[in-house]
Amino acid sequence: MKHIFLLSVLLFYFNISFTQSPPVAGSSTNLCPFTSTFFTYTSATGCDASGWFCSGCSTNSTIDGGNQVKTTGTNSDGTVWAKVQWDNVSTGFVENVCGRLNVTIQSIEVPSISSNINALCGSGSIIFTATVLSTTNITGYSWTTIGSGLSLDNSGTTTTGNTLTLTYSNWTPSNSSVQVGVGSRNSACGFVTEIRPLSSTIMTVVAGNTNNIPNSFTFSPTTLCSNPTMQVTNQPSGTSINWSSSNSSALNFTNASTGAASIVNNYNGGVSVTATISTACGSKTQSKDIWIGLPFLTGLTDNGNSFLPSTVCAGSTDQFQTYLDAAYPTGVYSNIAWTGSNVSISSYGAPTASVYYNGTIGSYASVGATVTNLCGTWSGNATWIGQIVDCGGGGDQNSEIYPNPSDKYVTIKTQSFSRSESTVSISIVNEQDSDWWN
Repeated sequence: MKHIFLLSVLLFYFNISFTQSPPVAGSSTNLCPFTSTFFTYTSATGCDASGWFCSGCSTNSTIDGGNQVKTTGTNSDGTVWAKVQWDNVSTGFVENVCGRLNVTIQSIEVPSISSNINALCGSGSIIFTATVLSTTNITGYSWTTIGSGLSLDNSGTTTTGNTLTLTYSNWTPSNSSVQVGVGSRNSACGFVTEIRPLSSTIMTVVAGNTNNIPNSFTFSPTTLCSNPTMQVTNQPSGTSINWSSSNSSALNFTNASTGAASIVNNYNGGVSVTATISTACGSKTQSKDIWIGLPFLTGLTDNGNSFLPSTVCAGSTDQFQTYLDAAYPTGVYSNIAWTGSNVSISSYGAPTASVYYNGTIGSYASVGATVTNLCGTWSGNATWIGQIVDCGGGGDQNSEIYPNPSDKYVTIKTQSFSRSESTVSISIVNEQDSDWWN
């Protein structure tokens, strides 16, 4: 009995499927999004007693909500109908228990919008671009603006291509922003994709400022050997520049906008140059010290004293210093070279050199320094010459007293002092009254 019952059920279902017809429509291809289409089928007892299409006429796509059943009903002849429209999807279907009817929809892709600039200064033009992965069924684009300041009012415009060029005038940092949106068009269906706030279909164009100008300019060159062209190597595109010199008698800008300059009267020394980088929304100014021509040294000091001894002790060591001219800019390339005779010098290239007197007693030692930069080597030389003496027996032959004469205080310096000596004799001649030290 169980087998007979199952067989009868299967035969009953087959008969239903065979005797009913699936939904039909005037067209199953190239339907338009958001446009209603009528679908019908002939009902029969037991097939779909309610007269409705099955499952609410659901589609095989979930994009943008799929389809919508707008209205259903039954004609006097028993024909069941449904009025259906789809959202912006590419395929769908309607079905009943008798079968399924697949349909295609002329959907179009929602675009994203971008621009070549989004911060406006002064006057110019801006290009907006609508981007889609597929142009299927797209016949153009609809553009709209919210706000003012661009050459398109809020009524919008359409283009067949995916770009739109607008102009703007006299934008300053005080200008308000403008929103620009774009939708894809399907002219055959009279359909435009929705321009949604806070989505990729809309963007905001704002007023510019000076944030694109760097806070630290990089000047080049910083050493001038001949008539140069100054530049700021990190100057942003779309900006202008103006140059000036702190001393036009040393460096004169023959073209302040290009940076072309000339050195006046073979000037040799330091000068400050100023660059002003501007946009229509503002400017920033910076100055930098540079050097013109060969470098030169200010002289030598011994252990920090400008007084250089005429004699030195054999086997002793001194620290010599030499310095660039005070106007020579920090960080600009230079190299100090030390030379000497009857000495051993360490710390080459540094402004301080350790000098060891290794010559024979009675010979003369010398120390010299010169300097090089990108323009060449200074022809001068900061030099010292002194006699090497034997200080091992003590005495005061290698003592220094300065300043001499003095009205009150003097400094007494000995280059060397032997352990067997405990005193140094110093003669002081009083050329004033007896209480001169008070």
